[in-house]
Amino acid sequence: MSHKKSVGGGGSNSDKDGKKKHTRPTFSGHQIFALEKTFEQTKYLAGPERAKLAIALGMTESQVKVNFNVSLALPFF
Repeated sequence: MSHKKSVGGGGSNSDKDGKKKHTRPTFSGHQIFALEKTFEQTKYLAGPERAKLAIALGMTESQVKVNFNVSLALPFF
C-alpha cells in the first residue's frame, strides 16, 4: 500500500500581494516508508509512540499525526 505524500518545499513564501503563503513540507522516501509501515502495524498512535516516531524520523508530532489521519481517510485498494 502506497499513498502519495506532499513533495512541497516546506516553509512559507509570499504570494503576489506580499502575504505569507504556507507550503507543504517535503518528506523523504525513508520517512514515508516508515510512516506507512507503522500505519500497517497500528492504526492509532498514542502520544508517547507518536513522539518517539517523530523524533526517529526528524518530524514534528503534528506531521506524524496528520499523516496518520490522512492515511485513515484514504480508501484501501
